[in-house]
Amino acid sequence: MATIEQLTRSRYSSARQDLLKDNAFYEHNNKLFFTEKRDGEVGFNFEVEDILFYGASQYQDALVLKTKEEGNLLVLDAMTMISDNSEHWYHEFMAHVPLFLHDSLYPRSQNVLILGGGDGGIVRETLKHSSVHKIVQCDIDELVTRLTEKYFPQLTTGINDSKVELIFDDAKKFLNTSTDKFDIVFYDLCDPNVGPTEGMFADEIFQKTYDLMNPGGMLVMQSESPIRNKQWLEEMQNVLKDQFVIVAPYQYPMPIYPGGIWSALLCVKEHPNDNLKDPSDVFISLQQQKDISLHHYNARTHKAGFLSMNNYFENGKRVEYR
Repeated sequence: MATIEQLTRSRYSSARQDLLKDNAFYEHNNKLFFTEKRDGEVGFNFEVEDILFYGASQYQDALVLKTKEEGNLLVLDAMTMISDNSEHWYHEFMAHVPLFLHDSLYPRSQNVLILGGGDGGIVRETLKHSSVHKIVQCDIDELVTRLTEKYFPQLTTGINDSKVELIFDDAKKFLNTSTDKFDIVFYDLCDPNVGPTEGMFADEIFQKTYDLMNPGGMLVMQSESPIRNKQWLEEMQNVLKDQFVIVAPYQYPMPIYPGGIWSALLCVKEHPNDNLKDPSDVFISLQQQKDISLHHYNARTHKAGFLSMNNYFENGKRVEYR
């Protein structure tokens, strides 16, 4: 296991006069703020109480801030990733949608693959399901995991579990060489085709992912803001429909991401005895039978996440699941 110091290629000055030279920081009423802007149009401002880490790995810049409203905040390549106060929204809705659906349809031990996910949040949530047999996580940047261990310890409680295998390598290389089969695959990646994720959202990568999945397997990938990135979301649906029998978008709140609403795509590989027609209707009261502690995800928010996506398509067109 490498240390933060060993994984850090360079350190940046956290002196206020140096920070203010970066357009991601500004000063107001003698208070320091960090801002993330997308497309030069919208952004979020966070009042900064302390700079906990400011440096770079060989893959990306990394910044950990102590903020007034969100607690600790992780920023990669100037984009907000996770915070103490908001991370449950993202990790619960990414993880539990496919885990509960798959468990209700195909009650068997599940092998799970996480591509990206270096912060450990998907691992933590996945381990809440006793049906999970093995978790393989492949993330290219070990620095993200080590920073999370130090500054977001609540996220990394599961990474040393005996069911978990951590691989720090290129996800594309893993997909090209692995012979394992998986029931659930997560694309817990940064913004598409930016930095370390470049080339991951391509036809040939989706095909390799499909080939590693068992019949009835489910892929979930974060798919950006349904408000600000609707065109990209629709393009991804069309690409994925070439391989998967069901491609269904759903949304959930994510307070620190542009627009405040985020989305994911649930993709299902065909199964000979498949009876999954509408993923918004299949969530039975399985959660009530399990001792799983959750903050935001439940049967009602599951259903609402799928049905509310219809609001983003023109002329009231209902989301098609094929």
